[in-house]
Amino acid sequence: MSRIAALAAAAFALAAAPAAADDYAATARNIIPSGQYGSVPPAPGADTQALMYDALTPLFDQVTDADLMSKFKSEQFGLGEDGPGVAEAIPRAGVTVVRDRFNVPHITGNSRDDVTWAMGWTLGEDRGLLLAQARDAARLAAIDAPNIDAFGVLTSLKTYTPTKQVDQMILRNGLAALKSAGADGKALLHDVDVYVDGLNARRLADKSSPVPYTRVDVFAFNALAGQIFGQGGGKKLAEQLNVPFLGEIPLVKGISESGDAGRPIVLDEDSVMAKAFIEMAKSVAQQVAISNAKAFEKAAAGPEQ
Repeated sequence: MSRIAALAAAAFALAAAPAAADDYAATARNIIPSGQYGSVPPAPGADTQALMYDALTPLFDQVTDADLMSKFKSEQFGLGEDGPGVAEAIPRAGVTVVRDRFNVPHITGNSRDDVTWAMGWTLGEDRGLLLAQARDAARLAAIDAPNIDAFGVLTSLKTYTPTKQVDQMILRNGLAALKSAGADGKALLHDVDVYVDGLNARRLADKSSPVPYTRVDVFAFNALAGQIFGQGGGKKLAEQLNVPFLGEIPLVKGISESGDAGRPIVLDEDSVMAKAFIEMAKSVAQQVAISNAKAFEKAAAGPEQ
């Protein structure tokens, strides 16, 4: 359980720490096929990103730089090319949320707490249905229940009712993991509480679940993410889809801190994190070489009769 709690703390640090105001990326693109919308029924345009991503499929190994710019959206700070934006009404002074044309929230706050609170608010708004479905199943991941795939429980829409003892165990171990991190852990726990406040503010605004979100939910949600992505989930998925597995990156706080500081983590070549990126880059280069060789062979063979 301590391993899961520590992973949960690390994952939350990656996902929830507000980014610095400086944007060090010359070019940053991303795409989320499922889109930003999380409501039911889906809003008009909810499949926009899915259609963009799907347009890559017929290109196979002929994807160009121009395709990356047109079939992936901007991930730069600020609206930029993804404007115009629509301001969202927020019940908290000192913070603004502006939605771009993909409905992605751009958050600006006077303080770290303002941004962290708004992240909880927008998560509740965009993923409220998923959170409601996942919150109990996620506890199975947090207690590392033997022979149980918590994500499988979630996707199969099965139900699980946690006991008070389970919640107490998750809370105790989560707090212990944060306490062992010293001042950083104390600061992170403060972020968790502010984040939960924003999440509950949205819950009340939507008049959804009568059960407030707590620290336990945050620990459990991140344990679930850790079970999916932190224990070979990507490799397992690659095997299922019969596609090359390029590599895996550790869920550690140093990666996000390095990015925020504009200092590439790969410069520290002896670190575990840098080695992971370097190995993945080698795998990508190898797969590109294989793909190019196949394309050359096909071209040399001429058109099929």
